[in-house]
Amino acid sequence: MTIRSISAKDAKWNVSAIIQRLRIEAGLEMIVSAGRSFEEVLQSSSKDADLVLLGLATPGKNFMEYYKNMQQLIAPLPTTVLVLAADDVSFREVLFQEDVFSAD
Repeated sequence: MTIRSISAKDAKWNVSAIIQRLRIEAGLEMIVSAGRSFEEVLQSSSKDADLVLLGLATPGKNFMEYYKNMQQLIAPLPTTVLVLAADDVSFREVLFQEDVFSAD
């Protein structure tokens, strides 16, 4: 997650709370861009990863140009999974819904 230094402390607290509430074992690393572009941060922080998950915006009218730019962006990365990001989903509702399969 790339964030500005002003909000780094709050963002880390929020994500830590989500991880704890979901009861998953996950490490959290906050990367402060410090004036670097997203591309620079992505390349430097992902170069040694086993797998990179990268959010993919819904392409607009210029899909071919968008796709070409994404291919250039991820070319130097290790194995990368592009995940279609959903702008209109309430992730809080998805992540924290009650278990509908639990026994009464």
